Amino acid sequence: MKKLFLILIPLLLFTISALGQTTISYNLKDQSTFTNTGVQWDPVTSTTSPDGKIRTQSATSLWHSAGYGVVFKTGNSLEIDVPEGQNTIRFYGSVYSSGNMSGGTTVGGAELGVVDVDIDSHPGMADQTGYYGFTYTGSASTLYFTFSGSNAYTPAIDVTNIEITIAKTDVWDFGAQQLDNVLYNNMLTEAKINAWYGATAPGTSGVVLPSFTEGDLGFVAGSNDRLRTTNTNLTRWDTNIASSTTYTGRVYINSGGATGRYLTLNLNEDDEVTIAARTDAGGNINFKYVANPTAQTDIVAVPAAETLLKFVAKSAGAYQIFDTSGKPSYFRVYRKAARYITVTGSIDETMAAGIPNGYTINFTNEAGKTFSTVASSGTYSINLPAEYTYNLSLGGANGYVISNGLSLNVTESTTTHNITVLQVDLYTVNGTITGLSNLTDLVLHYTPDPVANKVIFLLFQ
Repeated sequence: MKKLFLILIPLLLFTISALGQTTISYNLKDQSTFTNTGVQWDPVTSTTSPDGKIRTQSATSLWHSAGYGVVFKTGNSLEIDVPEGQNTIRFYGSVYSSGNMSGGTTVGGAELGVVDVDIDSHPGMADQTGYYGFTYTGSASTLYFTFSGSNAYTPAIDVTNIEITIAKTDVWDFGAQQLDNVLYNNMLTEAKINAWYGATAPGTSGVVLPSFTEGDLGFVAGSNDRLRTTNTNLTRWDTNIASSTTYTGRVYINSGGATGRYLTLNLNEDDEVTIAARTDAGGNINFKYVANPTAQTDIVAVPAAETLLKFVAKSAGAYQIFDTSGKPSYFRVYRKAARYITVTGSIDETMAAGIPNGYTINFTNEAGKTFSTVASSGTYSINLPAEYTYNLSLGGANGYVISNGLSLNVTESTTTHNITVLQVDLYTVNGTITGLSNLTDLVLHYTPDPVANKVIFLLFQ
């Protein structure tokens, strides 16, 4: 059967490795989970499982039969307690069900997903034995599953917990929100933020934001920059958070294009940085490697709306984040260390006679960073940061190309990727360039487009 899970983990800003697994099965067909009168369509007569971990409402939880178990009716909210770790909640269902089940960490919440309960909508699933599910990773918690629709026939529920080791992500939240400490290292607290203001009484408003350093993150302020937050325990300028419903505080740069006012981050190579930001009327956020801006200065256009900016450090060292045109606001900064996956593969050289010894396989990710490994006896091995898609190419093998396996999405489970290389004919192309007065440092990039049977020329200067 095809397994279908809706998984939503905020931003995927942590990495995990599994240790052990346990599954608790709750039979809703008999009286082992919820008791009943034995009369079809009567409400259940108990609403809490014997272990106390599952709770429902009698009026909207009706017993149906020894085949279809309990039928949840619209508005029912099922509570399930789960331990710390990665938890999968599997609902066995029916082709006669109709409606949607939402899963969340609060009553009526849907951050874990919304699923059609009709098993017919899940290919490969059968009546009563088919299922749909939700996955939650984090601290021990109560999860809430709210049904909306006609009937959700539910013969059984499985709760599977996987013990995991989590590589926590560092997070700096400028409203001092404390995220799940199983997943995150909260680098800012109310006390730390208030300490930036010296002897000023905590919670005072109308105070400009000074420069500060908090761990590997710092801020170089101007004379009128502001911390704006609805957390009135914090010393701040005001409570204007640009109508955000996600964040409770922001560092506001009160000058357009003020490149001398910036966030700083000390990063290791391949660290992943995510910044929740916005601008007043559009801007361009720069992510600059201080030691060598030419090697890395990423520029991203940012609208006058909340957006998530993602950067990857190509080298270890200090980085600056600033806007060259707008007035930016920074709500939250995440720093996640890269997790490396060893990928090996075979290289089919059958159609690549005469390929030079010592050629390389190059893996280039979306951030523009290239990782290379030398081919040896028709095989290769390389360590790559996970959660990226890589485009593959050859180095040191002019006249040869990769014909199969040009792209690779590296996940936690990726171990093998085989490729095929092919010898191609080379042709000399020449011509003239017009319309440019200065050809100094001009670079031509030739990119094949096999679908169109063309070669695309790009000019860079």
